[in-house]
Amino acid sequence: EELLLEIPVLAPHYFITLTRDGNLDKVTIDVELNSSGTEQDKQQAVAQLSQRIKVMIGLSCVINVCETGQIVRSEGKAKHVNDLR
Repeated sequence: EELLLEIPVLAPHYFITLTRDGNLDKVTIDVELNSSGTEQDKQQAVAQLSQRIKVMIGLSCVINVCETGQIVRSEGKAKHVNDLR
């Protein structure tokens, strides 16, 4: 969440899905684009977020950018991770 807040064109809403691909774990992160973002902003934000995650925690991940409102908002305690391994 901290890394998302550093990138202005991304909204602070995200959902992480963990899966297994053979012997390796795969991390997919769905994030929302702020309504003011363009396609070029989207591409730059994905590259920037991916690089920051790799540097900070050492994980490579797939990042999907969703339209505003596509990631489910929760009432109460938020669930941000779905572990399908």
